[in-house]
This record gives sequence, structure tokens and C-alpha cells, in this order.
Amino acid sequence: MHKNDKVCNLLFNELGALVKVARVINPELLPLPAKKDISLLKEWCRDRTVPKTRHHIERLVSVNSTTGIFMLDNLGLSLNDTYWFKPFEEDYSWKDINLFDNDFSTAIISEKESVKKFPAKTRFSKYSPDATTKGDLEKKWLIKKDGTRFLVKGNFGAGCQQSLNEKFVTLINQRQNTDIPYVKYDTFEFAFGEENAICCASDNFITDDTMEFISGYDIFQSQKIRGGRSAYYQILGGCVDLGLDEALVRHFFDYEILLDYLITNTDRHFNNFGILRNADTLRVTGMAPIYDSGSCLFWSKLRPEITPGMFTDIKTHSFLEKEERLLRYVLDPQAMDISKLPDENNIHEAFAEGNVLPEERIDFIVRCFTHKRDKLESFRKTGT
Repeated sequence: MHKNDKVCNLLFNELGALVKVARVINPELLPLPAKKDISLLKEWCRDRTVPKTRHHIERLVSVNSTTGIFMLDNLGLSLNDTYWFKPFEEDYSWKDINLFDNDFSTAIISEKESVKKFPAKTRFSKYSPDATTKGDLEKKWLIKKDGTRFLVKGNFGAGCQQSLNEKFVTLINQRQNTDIPYVKYDTFEFAFGEENAICCASDNFITDDTMEFISGYDIFQSQKIRGGRSAYYQILGGCVDLGLDEALVRHFFDYEILLDYLITNTDRHFNNFGILRNADTLRVTGMAPIYDSGSCLFWSKLRPEITPGMFTDIKTHSFLEKEERLLRYVLDPQAMDISKLPDENNIHEAFAEGNVLPEERIDFIVRCFTHKRDKLESFRKTGT
């Protein structure tokens, strides 16, 4: 379903995996990749489930279930778009079950609990968006008193650096006073397990059911593969084909690539950026804000020391595998203002919050950031 419109009839197996597209009813409403090739709907449905690599996946999905069944039990409802799965025997309406207007339930369960089957009508407001939330880190959707939906995201390890990274990247974007949209993160004390920890939280950038997010990966999948054309130009061309101005898209990518280089973000995969469209007209309205930048600043380096060659040959999950090669796509090196970047005191203050990082680690972060800042300044001046 897309809101109250039937898109297609699907058959899932007992593991929650799509096995057959029985009938396409409204091809215009199909997810973007499936418009090109209906067989890609299987991957799209699989990608809608919580990844099996999710940190402490057992807290979310019962040992008696699968991520696919978990997703279907919650009707595939998401806070990113207006697609969902309606059982044939039920007569649910969008207004009764959508998670933008209705309260939703917690989805973190114990290993001994079994995942509920399709709930009765009295549970319409008790589905969970956690069943379709992507990413390896533990995540939890919550609702503020004013109705704003916000996402809490955890960390790998005990240092909480990834959450502090997100808040620090927000500081960078704020100081730039840029026209590039970005998600604002703040720290948030939350317990995914038994003990509270410093996590990060952000308001949903999809504010109601008139907006939808389409990932870079869906754009990539929707394009015909052209020999010799890089993934960057594949996705750039897809954005333009969907109605976005090429200069606007390139300006966004220029800034995002420069930002990721500055903070050594190694995880800008194709599901970590995308575009926005109107859910009613299907017209693309712009680039989605920059989000999920926490896997940066060498957060996973166990020993906080700078080693020879540490800043060379950095591998990334992005358009290209090598970080420095990504700079070749940048048309405007001035898209980021170096003079507005945080100084050493700002960095120390940002990462000293909560006293969760040792001083040795903070000094390491300062030196890494200033090194990359100097290299970026050289690139801005010389283009190399």
C-alpha cells in the first residue's frame, strides 16, 4: 500500500521474505527501483527490515522470529515514507495505523517474548517504526510531548564517541551557516541495555505524511547501468532525471564530500543520503538533509595515537573506496568555509561532555581534526 492506494499484491513466505509479486495494480506508485525492474521489489522489501547486523539484535527481534516477520507484524510501517503492507483479510485504513499521526509502541523486547502476529484493531496505535529502521547501531523512535517524532541512536563500545561525533558535526554545520540542509543532533541519556549511556537524538526530518525519503541506493538501483559511468554520476543523473537541478545536487555533494573528508567519515554509503519527494504528487522537492555522520574521527581506533600513514589510503563506503579520490568530484572547493570551523578549544569542549572520553582520546581527536583541516585548506587553495 501507498497510504490508502493499492500498489501490488505480494506473497511472503513463513520467514517474512517476499517470494512473489502476484499482481501490479498501480505501477506509478511502485518504489523507485521496482519501476525499472519489478524483481527489485524483493531487495527493496528485504532492505526495509532491520539488518541482522544490528547491535544487540536480540533485544529487538525474538529468537522465535525473523527480521522479515518482525517487519510484517508491524505492517512495514515507517517514519520515512508512506508505504506499508496490509494483510488481505484485514480492512485497515491509513489514518488509523500511520505512525505520523498515531502513537506507537516500544519494540525492544526480551529474548523470551515471541513477536506478536497481526494485532487486533484495538492495537492500531501500537505498531512500531523500529521494525523498519536501518543501520547497525541500536536505534529507538520516541515521541515528544508536542508530537514530534525523534530518533535515539546508540554507540558501539562504551566510549560514546559516535554520539559525541554527531553533536560535533552539528556544530560544524551550524558554524558554516550553510544553505545545505542537515540534521541537528544533541546528546541524550538513554538505556538500550541495563545502564544509561550518552546516546544522540535527532528530530525526524520527515515531519508528516506529505513527505517521503528516497535513499541514494534506491536512486542508484532505478538507473540503467551505463558502462564506464561511476556511481557518483549514476546517482547524480538519477536526481536530475527525477526533476532536481544539477547545480543544486552538485553543490550538495560538494559540501557533503568536503565535510566527510574533514571529519574522516568512512560510512557515507548509499543509504546514508537521499532526496525528498511529495508523497501525494510524487514530485521530488530537494535533497534530504545530511545525517548519520557519527562513524568518523577514527572512532574505532582502539589506541589513540597518530601513526605513520594513518591519513593516507583511508577506505570509505561511498562513491569510491579511497577517501582522497572522492575530492576529484568536488567542483567548488569553496563550498566549505575553513575560517568558520571549530578551533581546538571548541573541540575539547565538545568531546569533554559527560567525562566519558579520556583526555588522551580528546587530544587525539583534536590532532586528527586539525590535520584534516590543514589538508582541506591546501585542497581549497591548490585543488590537490
